[in-house]
Amino acid sequence: MIWVWIILGILIILVCIWFIQIKVSVYVAYIHKKQTAKISIHILSFTVYTLNIPVIKTGEKGVVVEEKEKTMNNTNQKKKRLGLVDLLYSYQTVQEWLTFLQRLHKQVKPIFKHIHVHTLEWKTEFGIGDAPLTAQITGYIWTGKSLVIGIISHYAKVLQLPFIQVAPLYQQNLVHTEFSCMFSFRVGQAIHAGITVLRHWRQRPVRHY
Repeated sequence: MIWVWIILGILIILVCIWFIQIKVSVYVAYIHKKQTAKISIHILSFTVYTLNIPVIKTGEKGVVVEEKEKTMNNTNQKKKRLGLVDLLYSYQTVQEWLTFLQRLHKQVKPIFKHIHVHTLEWKTEFGIGDAPLTAQITGYIWTGKSLVIGIISHYAKVLQLPFIQVAPLYQQNLVHTEFSCMFSFRVGQAIHAGITVLRHWRQRPVRHY
């Protein structure tokens, strides 16, 4: 009889865990040529994990990525031979991946509807020192933000009206932007999504030479 109660207790615990709500808060900012980002995960009002992405400073030269490559004759010949094979299989590979992504999208789309977006704010101050051009680019920024918000609203449930702001600075040359949002989902939904993606990922196209 005691084993029945133990099994019942385990089942109750698993059911409770399945319905536990996870909240994720995201903050990304680009202020005074410094990029910062922070992601926090909250469970039962407790912050269980926080990821602070180091500050990245950008200058006039931007970010430089250096790459080293070998220039030996054998290596170059091998690359050319693989390039010809890539051309022969590229069309078929693209078609296979498009079909795979369409199937994956159909499976994952209903899962995103269980994600609740509680808050979403996106503020930007922008100016390039030229008033007409600043006004024109400001319109493009509004369009881009509206497109992103529309995509989020299409896939997830937005519980509160997003706050979007674009402040043009006609006489200044700077870019400041802050993005913050909080969304939630349940543990069971995350497990279901992970299993769905993993199951379909195993069916991804594999190229054989």
